[in-house]
Amino acid sequence: MNKIDRFLKLMNDRGASDFHLTVGRPPMLRASGSMESIRYRTISETDFNEMMKPVTPPKVWEEYAQSNDVDFAYEIPNVARYRVNLFRQQRGGGAVFRVIPTKIMTIEQLGLPDQLRRIASIRSGLVSSPVRRGRASRRR
Repeated sequence: MNKIDRFLKLMNDRGASDFHLTVGRPPMLRASGSMESIRYRTISETDFNEMMKPVTPPKVWEEYAQSNDVDFAYEIPNVARYRVNLFRQQRGGGAVFRVIPTKIMTIEQLGLPDQLRRIASIRSGLVSSPVRRGRASRRR
C-alpha cells in the first residue's frame, strides 16, 4: 500500500472532501469547509516526491517536472476515486486530492429549487425568460 493511500483512507473515514499535501507543512484535510492538520511531520521535498511519484502516471510526472502543474485521476479500488492537482509553489511541491463522488445526487438531495428542475428538463433550444420567449429584446 502506498503511503498516500493511508492518508486518503483517513480522508474518506473523516468525510473530508480534500486532502492537501504541501512541502513545508503537515498534511491537511478539508472537512465541512474547514482545514485541519493531520498529526504528521512537516513534509519535505523528498517526502513529497516519495509519496507522489508512485501514484502519478510516469508521463504525467514528466509533464509535472516540465510545467509544474498537472491534473490526473487516481483511484483506490473499493474506497474512492480522486481528482489530483500537482503544482509547484515557492516552498516546493504541492498536491490536492478531491473526492469524485461515485453517486450523482438528485435535485432534492442537493436542496435545489424546483425552477432548476424545469430548466434541466428542457431538451432543446435556448433557455430564456418565459415572458420574452421567442422574441428578441431591444434596449435603447
